[in-house]
Amino acid sequence: MSSPLPFFAEDCDCEGYFNGQYIAGLRRSFRLSRKEKENNPNEAKQADQADAAELLTYEEVTKYQQQPGEQRRLIVLIGCLGARLNELKQKVVSENPQEYGVAVPHTTRSKKSHEKEGVEYNFVSKQSFETDVQQNK
Repeated sequence: MSSPLPFFAEDCDCEGYFNGQYIAGLRRSFRLSRKEKENNPNEAKQADQADAAELLTYEEVTKYQQQPGEQRRLIVLIGCLGARLNELKQKVVSENPQEYGVAVPHTTRSKKSHEKEGVEYNFVSKQSFETDVQQNK
């Protein structure tokens, strides 16, 4: 799959490319960095080096071996608006649905005609919902 965006790896602040594919909105704002450098080139260079030292863009990991009977681990995806987290989530789940899934929230509102129980929402009564809240479920 080729990237629809005309970006290059050298345009990115951090590891935006994975196996030659552009992953998410990591393009550098040249407008902001140029203004910093115009004011004081030495100060901007020091700030860039300090930022690079603080920002870990990659942390080496090894495959986790789940022990029998152990609960599965929760994976949380956090990012800014426009970071394509929903796209990443859908890709991960569709490629390996037996290993990954998504939480299905509960709601007390009535089901719409196009919705399926347990897909977008779990539809429950208000009394059942309040009971679950009281029991910390």
